[in-house]
Amino acid sequence: RVQRSATRLLSGFAKYSYEERLRRLGITTLRKRRERGDLIEAYKIISGKEKIEKTQFFHPAKSDYNLRGHSLKIKKERSRLDTRKYSFSQRVVNSWNQLPQKVVDAQSINQFKNLLDKHWQDMDATGYTARSSPSTLQVQVQVSNFSDSLASIAMSQQKISVLASRCARMHART
Repeated sequence: RVQRSATRLLSGFAKYSYEERLRRLGITTLRKRRERGDLIEAYKIISGKEKIEKTQFFHPAKSDYNLRGHSLKIKKERSRLDTRKYSFSQRVVNSWNQLPQKVVDAQSINQFKNLLDKHWQDMDATGYTARSSPSTLQVQVQVSNFSDSLASIAMSQQKISVLASRCARMHART
């Protein structure tokens, strides 16, 4: 909300949508920057470039099946409290585990950053973005599903009116 309001304050930008303001200014959302920073820090810890024992934060996922993803997957620990659930070591797990092998195999921090940015650009170009606006195909599917839903709602409303009239007749008899 802060960035949304701040970009609106710039002269001449109030008339544009938030996404258009970001595009014109050449910046990304705070959420995306926070996620990028978390992934960079996770890379440093997991690859041993940070002088922190990685088992303090992460536990490797069992890779008995080795079906998808990369070899450095980490396990999301179960958490009872929100403070634990939203902590760094928990919130980064899903994003980290979705990265391809070539990104997590980077030899340096700068190479990781470049590969991560390239990976996200490729995902944006194909319409498979996580936590972003839906692609045209997704919108078409949603509209199609919406039309189907409207048809089923209309049928349900007819059934409800039939049931309501039956109930009213039964109630009138008693």
